[in-house]
Amino acid sequence: MKPHFARCAMALALFATAQAADKQKEWTGEPRPLRGDYQIHGGTLSEMLPPTRSDRKVAIMVI
Repeated sequence: MKPHFARCAMALALFATAQAADKQKEWTGEPRPLRGDYQIHGGTLSEMLPPTRSDRKVAIMVI
C-alpha cells in the first residue's frame, strides 16, 4: 500500500508544479476574440438528427 501512496503523492506534487508554471497573463479588461465551435442539428442534443425546415437548433461551445 505504501508504494501506491508514494506514487499518488508524486503525481500530486508534479501536477501542482505544472499548474504553478502555467502563469496566467494579468487581466487588463481588453476584449479578446472568443474561441469555440457550433453545430446545427435537429431533435435533441442526445439524438443529433439532421436539421429540417421546422426543427433546427444550434449548439454552441465556447472554450
